[in-house]
Amino acid sequence: MRFILLFTLIAIGFAQDHNEIVDLLKKGNTEFGNQQYDKAREFYQEGIVKDPNNPNLWFNMGNVYFQQKQYADARSAYFKALDFKDTLNLSRTNYNVGNTFMFESKLDTAITYYKRALELNPNDDDAKYNLELARSILKEKSKKEQQEQQQQQDQKKQEPSEYAKKLYQQALELVKEYKFNEALDLMNRGLKTDPTVAAFNEFIKKLDNIVKLGV
Repeated sequence: MRFILLFTLIAIGFAQDHNEIVDLLKKGNTEFGNQQYDKAREFYQEGIVKDPNNPNLWFNMGNVYFQQKQYADARSAYFKALDFKDTLNLSRTNYNVGNTFMFESKLDTAITYYKRALELNPNDDDAKYNLELARSILKEKSKKEQQEQQQQQDQKKQEPSEYAKKLYQQALELVKEYKFNEALDLMNRGLKTDPTVAAFNEFIKKLDNIVKLGV
């Protein structure tokens, strides 16, 4: 699945503070690129302590948590980034929130955030791709669930009751005595009383064919 790492920074505060935050962000991004996520988190966290209103630090903190499969923590960081409406990265942040839900198989919610990302940036190919992917998985999941439900229903319909089983045994005894008409009549009457007798439909069809042949 595609994932975005943000390297840009919106200048906030005085020049000295800005330079320090830029340095921490660069160090964090370097460690992130080297897959040293704990170290990257330390740099981002230090930056957040110094500048808690910086959405880009929160965004990249979310990326760290995401890579460590801590999806709830990643969302918390992304939501902090979304609190700052002036950020230029609302689309990408919504996209990454969608990814956290995607990896938790919460497809409906993931779709919601991918749509938000596309509303903010209709040209976001990553969001388009993941939106269609989530929809496709959800469709297959729904189809599979329906098939499983149908199979369960079919099994319930086909599973004969104790009454149906006894009736079948009685019919078999009649067949042994060549009383095919009586056996067929017994099964047909049982079918009207207990639908699970339908589990023996093949047997009933064979009896019907024998009776029609006049055996």
